[in-house]
Amino acid sequence: MSIRQAHLVAAVFSILCGCFFVFFSIPIYESSIGGGGGPGAGAFPFWIGLITTFFGGIYLWQSLRNMDRDQFLPVERRQRAVFLQTAVAIVAYVSLMPFLGFLLTSFLLLAGYLRWIGGYKLRFALPFSLGVTVLLYYCFHVLLYISLPRGLMGW
Repeated sequence: MSIRQAHLVAAVFSILCGCFFVFFSIPIYESSIGGGGGPGAGAFPFWIGLITTFFGGIYLWQSLRNMDRDQFLPVERRQRAVFLQTAVAIVAYVSLMPFLGFLLTSFLLLAGYLRWIGGYKLRFALPFSLGVTVLLYYCFHVLLYISLPRGLMGW
């Protein structure tokens, strides 16, 4: 894959992600505006989607003008392994969330990622994962009043 092709793929992906967010946030955004309470849950993804689509279009335009035919970075075996480990970790995170809840699943994902993919020792990975999980819980649940998935265990 050439550098130009890689930029084109990234630009199209950005545009598609932006359009996805805009399309699926419109019903939420419109339903909350009519209620008189101001923009609701769909406002943030709607505007982020519009911004992403706009800048993705600029990126696509610049990518089409770029005539660089040099080879994109070759994929090494280690990069492939990290990519697959990350993909498996994300699928496991999403799959386990309904059963284990946000707190435990997020803690396990971050601790596992830091330990096995990042190579950090457990004496760093465990406290750091706990701190980040508590911080996320505080930000979303306490400050923003967003209920997080509790799972079958209740936490």
